[in-house]
Amino acid sequence: MAALGLKGSSDSTINGVPYLSLMATWKGSDPSTSWFAGAVSEAGLSFHAATSATNPIFFPQAGARTNPFGGLFGGFGDVRSSLYVVRLPVGMSGSAPGGWSWGLALAPSIGRNLFTPAAFAPPTLGANGHPLYATVQNQDIELGFGVQGGVRWQADKDLSFGLSLSTPTWFHTYSWSVTDSAGNSRTVNFEMNRPLTAQLGFNYALADTTHLIGDVGYIAYGSTKGFENSGFRADGSIAGLGWKDAYTFELGLQHSLTQSVTLRAGYNYCTNPIPSEMTFYNVGSPLHVLQHLSVGASVALAPTVTLDLSYTRGLSNTQSSAWYTPRGPAPGTNLTSVTSGNEFAAGVTFKF
Repeated sequence: MAALGLKGSSDSTINGVPYLSLMATWKGSDPSTSWFAGAVSEAGLSFHAATSATNPIFFPQAGARTNPFGGLFGGFGDVRSSLYVVRLPVGMSGSAPGGWSWGLALAPSIGRNLFTPAAFAPPTLGANGHPLYATVQNQDIELGFGVQGGVRWQADKDLSFGLSLSTPTWFHTYSWSVTDSAGNSRTVNFEMNRPLTAQLGFNYALADTTHLIGDVGYIAYGSTKGFENSGFRADGSIAGLGWKDAYTFELGLQHSLTQSVTLRAGYNYCTNPIPSEMTFYNVGSPLHVLQHLSVGASVALAPTVTLDLSYTRGLSNTQSSAWYTPRGPAPGTNLTSVTSGNEFAAGVTFKF
């Protein structure tokens, strides 16, 4: 921020985000159908950037007692965000003549959410009479509901195609009880749903032991509560994250090295859902990693037990925007976000 001589960088503290995928299937009385139920982690985010004396974006808020400018300038202060969503699908699948198979599930979800400071709610006046966003202390847990389904067609012995669709998950509004600087309590709210998604893919057997797998996908962020709006409201709150619809492309290769060992490698690309000019509004949700590389293996420990291991690297991506105020971008300002990531997964498959 050239006008104030403020310039600095902050490294976020990323806590590990554990996730769970557990699924069970069983046959019904009709041998062509199966039932299934499980728990699948769908989203995870953990971000923390502490209050900074040099980095203007994490500088104390204008209404904070520790602000040295007397309220004439302020950042967001200490920023924390935590999101964890688990879907609990229950449904059935089956096969039909002509190489077709299908699946359909009811998909309730549990979401756990925290964003602080509560810039999505109107600020109050701090001790110096200037705006101050409330601090959210506790995570809120809410329920959501959606539906998902898909079809698959085995075109011949080597090639199959699949199509899947998942409705939005409509969550109950997240809410938090907060206390302002004067000791007054109030409730702040934020609506955030899971977006509609669709995927079209194929599986082609290059050989009996080798499969090439790919798909393209669509994620409707641009019409989903919490993601669709952006900018400041008249009351000083931020309307949303300002994401746009995203498209994905995935390509994977699977090779059975032996009867007991299968190797996998994959590449994933997602168009950036966060426009560059929205970098400012996503300081607590910098999820603009566009490319992922993955490797993994499955090892049969016994005829009925298989161990699955994988590693994914999210390649570094950088984007920038100006600092925004209710009057628009502030001249002489620049904010740059650099993000990358790692994911490790281990799983076990049991057959009874």
